[in-house]
Amino acid sequence: MKKAVIYSAILTILFVGCTNNLPDENILTNKEMERAIEKTPYNEAFAGIAQTVSKAMSSSNEFSQIVKELALQKFDGDYDIMLSTIGKKQVSDYVSTKGSSGTISVAEMFDDLFPADTKTITAEEVIATLTEMYPMMQISVPVHADEWEDGYIPTVVFLDENYHDTVTEYVLGYNANGEEVWVDAINEPDVPIIVISENERMGLTVEEQTRAMQNLAKNKASQSPAKIGLLPIDTLNGKGDGFIGHLEGNFRKPVVTATTVDSDTSSYIQLTWTMSGSIMNSALHTGYYIYRRSIDEINYTKIATITNSSTSSYFDKNYVALQTYEYIVAAYSTLSIGETWSEAVTCVAPQRPRPVSNLRTEPINTSRIQLTWDSPTAYVDSMVIERMDILDPNAEYYHIASIPLPHNTSNYYLDNVVPGEKYIYKASNYTNGVPSIQELDIFYAPYRNVHNTEDVYVTKIGYTCKISDLEGYLKGAPEFYFSVFNADSDYVVSNIGNSDLVIFAFHERTTYQYYDGCRLFSWNPGTDGWMDCVTIYGAEYDDIDDDDDTSIRIPILLNVKISDILDITLGSENCYVEFTPKNDDISCGATNIHYFDPLAKKYTFSSGYGLYINIDNQ
Repeated sequence: MKKAVIYSAILTILFVGCTNNLPDENILTNKEMERAIEKTPYNEAFAGIAQTVSKAMSSSNEFSQIVKELALQKFDGDYDIMLSTIGKKQVSDYVSTKGSSGTISVAEMFDDLFPADTKTITAEEVIATLTEMYPMMQISVPVHADEWEDGYIPTVVFLDENYHDTVTEYVLGYNANGEEVWVDAINEPDVPIIVISENERMGLTVEEQTRAMQNLAKNKASQSPAKIGLLPIDTLNGKGDGFIGHLEGNFRKPVVTATTVDSDTSSYIQLTWTMSGSIMNSALHTGYYIYRRSIDEINYTKIATITNSSTSSYFDKNYVALQTYEYIVAAYSTLSIGETWSEAVTCVAPQRPRPVSNLRTEPINTSRIQLTWDSPTAYVDSMVIERMDILDPNAEYYHIASIPLPHNTSNYYLDNVVPGEKYIYKASNYTNGVPSIQELDIFYAPYRNVHNTEDVYVTKIGYTCKISDLEGYLKGAPEFYFSVFNADSDYVVSNIGNSDLVIFAFHERTTYQYYDGCRLFSWNPGTDGWMDCVTIYGAEYDDIDDDDDTSIRIPILLNVKISDILDITLGSENCYVEFTPKNDDISCGATNIHYFDPLAKKYTFSSGYGLYINIDNQ
């Protein structure tokens, strides 16, 4: 049972331009179709007001005119009248049940007409009592209010506690003669009708209720490069001229070690070896071949020939930083009778030249970006900056700057960008023509100025389904609410009030409506906030039931930078939040708004109702 303090009755009055009551096709006389209405205090109160309004319409033309005029004022955007408002109005054409006449208030007329058999409400100060019990009790004209002709007496229905919008097929009401009738609740009549129910809008205007959902913490996703396994040592292939075979016997075998040298002035991989085994004729042993392959290669490549047999070391400076290499040193003879080769040794190349670190791309405005980085303390020749336009189908990195190192200026570079474009920046250090590993950052050029908190406004709301699928005609024009979720605690969506709802009410029973200056939420991006994303959950709003605490699990989108040694992309990852929708709401799903999206854009929600919103920054 609904709590009295949170419920209000909506008197919904539907008017038609004719002199009769509802047409026969809207009246259900088959008693087998009547559904049980529980005798609760709530239902008794709403049924009692429905009967009272029906009698008052038949007893006073002035009362009918008052209801019509107040409904057409649309004080809350719909054809609604608060019960507390109408009680003070005066009528002079009413004759009481006791035979007296004269000018009296509507509240006094209600005291006279309210059913005496209602146990929970006495026929004394009815409006004051019900307003205290159900502060939002109202009279509403959901359809055809502007077609209500003078002299017409509409049927009055009430929405009981078991009424479910878009599901309940018929409701109990009272016709112009005060007789009980069952009225079709799904198919809209061609004439006005009055509905007693709860107001969904009082105090929930866009201006008063534009409020955003609280921010939610989310641990950022991280991705580490996969661990790399070493390839097995294969038989030497394609070693070049002079290779006959692996010789044994009197030939000695090199025993090799590999170490890295990494200083402020130089870096390299050093191979050193000694010869082992039986004595070999020096005339047969004249030098060494150095073979190398990276771990992702099958065959070895000869990278050096040493013609001095007394040499016992080699310095490899032509490598890719942090690459893992396998080396073999082979002793050869000028007689071309073969080679003796060592066991393979493995070494990870040093970071020379040391790479740029902490490459950052930060927007200055919508057309200018600043790249900043940390330079290595050790000497490098220069730094090269390259850029790729991700949206270009033929995208390639192209050179945009070369910066000598070391240098005395600050570590930054300014680049021009185009709003909406997506770029990958690559920075590499060079020493003696050898590049360091790459440092990458991705940048989506935003349409917004990241240094200002910026409001996001809804300019249009619409849906592609039938209106009756979202809002039954007895409840008037639809209302939608949106909850704004942010998955990353580092990027804060500005709070707008203390509630978790942003409510937008339609003014008519249409499938779309334009809005002017109706704020949904505010971007407050902070550092790197241009990468942010919010998830908007939408629903068609119905009565709030504080006793309903059923929660649902909503996926919230989070933008994350996923990078490894070779690439960087902007990906997305779903996290989840437990969210409690309001009672009887119809979920329309969710949509995601990215900070770098165009300002004026249409977003469609994920459900089958086709709900969409257009947003802009003004």
